[in-house]
Amino acid sequence: MRRGTMKTLLKDKSLYIFTFILVFGNLTTVLPANIRFYGYLLILLLFSIYLMKNNHVKHKALSHSMRYMFYPWLFAPIYTFILLLIGKTELEYFIGGMSDVLKLLLIFWTGYELLFKYQERILNFLFLSFSFAYVILTINGFVQFGPLYILLMAFNLSEERFGWSVEGEAFDKIFEVHEFGLAFPLIALAYLWKSGDWKQKFFPIIISLLFSLICAKRIAIGAFLVVAVLSYILSHLPLIKRMFVKCGGLLFIVIIFSFLFFIYNGVYEIYAEQYDVDLKGRDIFYNYFISRSSFSFDYLGDGFGYIRKYLANKDPFNGIMGIHNDILRIYIELGAVGTFIFFSLMFGFNIRKHKIINNECSYYYILTSLYCLITYFSDNTIAYSLIQFCNMILPYYLFLNKNPNSKDNQTNITTMRHRRYV
Repeated sequence: MRRGTMKTLLKDKSLYIFTFILVFGNLTTVLPANIRFYGYLLILLLFSIYLMKNNHVKHKALSHSMRYMFYPWLFAPIYTFILLLIGKTELEYFIGGMSDVLKLLLIFWTGYELLFKYQERILNFLFLSFSFAYVILTINGFVQFGPLYILLMAFNLSEERFGWSVEGEAFDKIFEVHEFGLAFPLIALAYLWKSGDWKQKFFPIIISLLFSLICAKRIAIGAFLVVAVLSYILSHLPLIKRMFVKCGGLLFIVIIFSFLFFIYNGVYEIYAEQYDVDLKGRDIFYNYFISRSSFSFDYLGDGFGYIRKYLANKDPFNGIMGIHNDILRIYIELGAVGTFIFFSLMFGFNIRKHKIINNECSYYYILTSLYCLITYFSDNTIAYSLIQFCNMILPYYLFLNKNPNSKDNQTNITTMRHRRYV
C-alpha cells in the first residue's frame, strides 16, 4: 500500500464511520441482540444514504452489472412468500428470513456506494476498516474478560490444575468474530491478484491471514489455499482458464446438487467413517433435517429462514442457530426448484452479468464465489454479511485495478461488451 494512499484514507471520516458500523454490528457480548440488529440496520441505512448523496459519478457498466447481485436475495423472500400463501410455511419463518435479507441488501447497497466513492482505493479502505474493527472488538473482549483466560489458552493450560476461575467461552467471545474470520481471506486474495509491487501487497496479505487464523476459521484458510493455488494454475493454462469462465456457473450448480445427492444418500457418512473425518456433530443436524425433507424435484422447501427459527425455538436443538452447512440449509428452505433458481442467480446469472464488464471480471467473480462455496459446505456462512459484501465488491475492484483507464464514466455498457478478454 502506498503511503500517500494510506494517509489520505486515514484522514477520511467515512473510514471511521464504517469501522464504527462494523464494531457496532458485532458487539455480541455488550448489546442486546434486538438493539444491536436494528441499530445496525438503521446506521447502515443512514450511511448508505450519505454515500449516495455524495457520489456524483458512477461507472455505467459497473453500476448496471452490480445490481444483479441483489437478485438471489430478492428471490428468497418472494419464493418464501409464495410458500406462505399456499400454506407450505409459517409467518414466523418468513419474518425470520427477512431479517437476514434486509441485512444483506443494506450491506450490498453500502458496498455499491463505497465502490463508486473509492474505486481503486476500495481494497485499502476495506483492509483498514476491517482491521481497525477487529482490533477494537478484540480489545473490548480483553477488557471484558481479562487476560487470564487468554494465557491459559495460549499455553494450553488447565484452569482446574491451578484452581483459577475463568469464563469458559471467553476465547470464543474475544477472538472468534466469524464475520471477519471469513472476510479477511477474501481481502488477502484480492491483494494477491491485484497489480502492483509485492512489497506493497505482502503486509496486508499476512495481516489478513493472521487475523483469520486468530478467528479460528479453518475452513476459511483452507478455502483461501484452494482458490489461491487454482488461480496460479489457471494463470499458466489460458485455454483451461477460458473454459473455466465459460462453464463456471454450470460447474457450480453441478457441484451443489452432487453434494446434496451425497448428503441425502448417506455417502458422506461412509467417507467420513472410512477416512476418520471428525464431523463435529454436523451429522446429527444433517440426519435430523434430512428425515424431515426429501431429495426430489417436487420438494418445495419450508421457507427461507426456517432452519434458524426452528433450531432457536424447538427441541431437540434449542438455542442452536444453524446446521453448519449452507448448501443443505438453502435446499431445505427453498426446495429443489428454489435452490436451483437461487444458486443460478447467485452464480450462473451473475457470472454472465460480470461479462458485461469483461471476462476477466467474470473470472475473478468465479474465484471469489468458489471461496464462498467452499465455506458454504461446512459453516453458517451465507448469512454473514461481510463475506457476501466482499464477494460483491472485490471482482469489480480487480477490474478497475487492472484497467485503470476504464474507471471514468465515459465508457458505456455497449462499448464494454466489445472489450471482453481473459
